Amino acid sequence: MGCRQVQDLQSQIAELTQVNTQLRTKQLAKEDPSTERADPKRRLSDPYSGPPAARYKPTAPVMRDFDQVRKNIQTYSQGIFDTPHVRPSAPPEEVGLPDVPPRADFAHLSRSYLNHVHYWYPALHWPTFSQQVDEVYTARTFRGVSREWIGLFFSVLACGSLDTSGALASPPIAANRGLSYFDIAAQALTPWPQDLTITHTQVALLLSIFAAESNMSSIGSLWLSSAVRTAQELRINTEIDSWSVVEGEVRRRLWWAIYTRDRYERCIAEYIVQSLTFKGSRHSKQTSQCSSTITTAISPSPPPPKTVIFSHKASSGLTRTRRLSLVP
Repeated sequence: MGCRQVQDLQSQIAELTQVNTQLRTKQLAKEDPSTERADPKRRLSDPYSGPPAARYKPTAPVMRDFDQVRKNIQTYSQGIFDTPHVRPSAPPEEVGLPDVPPRADFAHLSRSYLNHVHYWYPALHWPTFSQQVDEVYTARTFRGVSREWIGLFFSVLACGSLDTSGALASPPIAANRGLSYFDIAAQALTPWPQDLTITHTQVALLLSIFAAESNMSSIGSLWLSSAVRTAQELRINTEIDSWSVVEGEVRRRLWWAIYTRDRYERCIAEYIVQSLTFKGSRHSKQTSQCSSTITTAISPSPPPPKTVIFSHKASSGLTRTRRLSLVP
């Protein structure tokens, strides 16, 4: 009987020890959750019944009247994100400066340019350009003048030489002189700088007109593409309130001149499969019906009826002369 009692006591002690161990395990699991991970059976049998963890969801602040802020960013942040390696447009070296042509040649070619090119493509503000030309002839040198302005000067002379009807010299001599002006203007834009200006766009447009009218269609299309790309890079088709009246009108006229020239080149190139350069671009506002001699304010003054003869040289080498009656 003694041995059996001892065995019963041992089994009771073992059961009490097991129960005591289970109770301690539950107590430790409540105090330290890591203990629960060490016991996968108990984790599955006793799921966590505590409160769910709150998730923080940040909400975006409400932006009110942000249009004015966006407009100011677009206006005053120009050039902030440009690369630090900016190569400014420095004046040309004195050794490579071209000679200033005679004043009589400029007077004749500029008049031809105004009558036959500027009338259709008013790409520049003529009073400002004339004042700068007077300063160059007063100094009798291009020293201190930017390279792009030298290109603009000789591109105007090149386009003025397209009309050989009233040329001072024979047509072949006038054509060769225009080609030399074209080469000087093209060299003035080489290499292209990092900081573009409207003058680069004006020169590219005038060079494209001269090349196309001189039966150099490939070169003309390249210069026209350069004019389009620089105009889009400078965003001259956007409207900004900070512009002056003259600057805004010049930018609009330049944009529509490039747009019209691109459409015209597409129309005359009937046998060449080429797409239009402008596709769904954002256009500028329409230009105002005013004279190109504006200086401070816009004053409507439509031109009187006029008959102009303008010569277009197509890619086939034939010269077509159209007499157009211009009605205001």
